[in-house]
Amino acid sequence: MRRLGLFAVFGMALAVAELAPAPADAQALFTVQVPPGKVRSVRLRNLPKGAVVSVGVRTSGNVVVAFLDTADARRYPALQHPLFLGRVERRLSFAVTTPEEGTYYVVFHNRSEAESRAVTVSVNARRGKPPERTPEKTPPL
Repeated sequence: MRRLGLFAVFGMALAVAELAPAPADAQALFTVQVPPGKVRSVRLRNLPKGAVVSVGVRTSGNVVVAFLDTADARRYPALQHPLFLGRVERRLSFAVTTPEEGTYYVVFHNRSEAESRAVTVSVNARRGKPPERTPEKTPPL
């Protein structure tokens, strides 16, 4: 009988944990070395539909950065619908809203054939609307 009571309490704790709201923000900081002519990516798993993902990138040199869903990440560089695609020389910040629940990728492509690039990326994901900012001009790829 005592075991049944423990299982009941454990089951109720699980039910309450499942009903509790998820944290509003998730933050991460990554450092990636991208060799000359190579591509590296950071995977962001299980993002909900409508999540606002803010990304900040610092790099030691010119790198292409893209925010992609799983389908586009698999066919990179033949992209069909990138959520973001840009070039960063030193620093770049951007935010995207995920159109569907799923896994997304921040992809870095070092097109230089001579030097490796150090890339530091900070990611902040939250539910809701993006902060209102004036867009920064980014040079074409």
